[in-house]
Amino acid sequence: MRAMEIGIVGLARSGKTTVFLAIGGEPARHAASHAAHDDALVAVVAVPDQRVEQLARLAGSSRAVHASVRFTDLPGVPVEQIERRHGLPDSHLQYLGRVDALLAVIRGFDDRSGVPVQVAKDADSIETELIVTDLQRVESRRQKLEKTIARTGGKEREQAEIEIAALIKIHTALNEGRPARCVELDGREDVALRSLALLSQKPIAWLINADEQALAGGADLAAPLIARGLGPRALCAQMNAEMEKEIAELDEQSRAEFMASYGIEEPATTKIISLCFRLLGQILFFTANEKESHAWTVREGATALEAAAAIHSDFASGFIRAEVVSWRDLQEAGSVAAARKKGTLRTEGKDSIVRDGDVIQFLFHR
Repeated sequence: MRAMEIGIVGLARSGKTTVFLAIGGEPARHAASHAAHDDALVAVVAVPDQRVEQLARLAGSSRAVHASVRFTDLPGVPVEQIERRHGLPDSHLQYLGRVDALLAVIRGFDDRSGVPVQVAKDADSIETELIVTDLQRVESRRQKLEKTIARTGGKEREQAEIEIAALIKIHTALNEGRPARCVELDGREDVALRSLALLSQKPIAWLINADEQALAGGADLAAPLIARGLGPRALCAQMNAEMEKEIAELDEQSRAEFMASYGIEEPATTKIISLCFRLLGQILFFTANEKESHAWTVREGATALEAAAAIHSDFASGFIRAEVVSWRDLQEAGSVAAARKKGTLRTEGKDSIVRDGDVIQFLFHR
């Protein structure tokens, strides 16, 4: 199963890599220690969820397997590069094209450069870079398709016309300085544009990297962004990445004590992954047997058939039925057999909707 992928972007000196280290823990530290200067840093991080371990104990599984998120931290973009409006370099595009969402880090602390914190301005700079990059790609793609239409017919021509119609809508928005995620496309147009993987069309989470004093004083650095409207498929949050990085470096007991002393309820990994799940509309469901208890991600509103496909194509192609019990009901019953006797385990067809925390056994033709 493919892990959810998040690309971390931002201006130089925004503390992006500190955010990456705070979120990624040991995998992120390992990546950073082995990377050359200006390399992209990649860490695959387990999704924190105590239900996986609890399910493993309840089911007698040999191991617990968490779902995972892949974070890629790309070198910060210098402000002077943005001012030249050349778009992002190819070294960024090869990574960002495949990510599911962007985590855009904005400086919310005094970096001793003499430049004040400018949350809205920095967000505009990042968005402008995404828009300029997309504008170049949209224009290039449209020119290519117009040549295709001139020499072809039938299905190929029809598909090209659908894509051009979508590109015209996107181009209009980009020219007006609006990101592609603001454009409404019909189903066929959306499918036609997927391979282009436009950056400003991707969901985006704005993360303000604030210092300890600002957060302790109750400062709401996100207010300028929220006041003007985040737009569709966009969220905003703030954190102190330096402190969270220190927390991530502690052992489990020291981490709990540190967090308690500062009144921190959950570490950055949990907060940011939860943010990404909300941004992408993802939920977790579980499977369990003697070998392993496993957490899986699927989109909110997904059917049992889609959940089966998320595990393996054979589960989907040979789907017979699904035996489903909610995590809460299973926990109360104590076992699948007990849940069956209580009537809280139900048999579902391929079109049933999966809910967060469902524990599912798929029956399928081999």
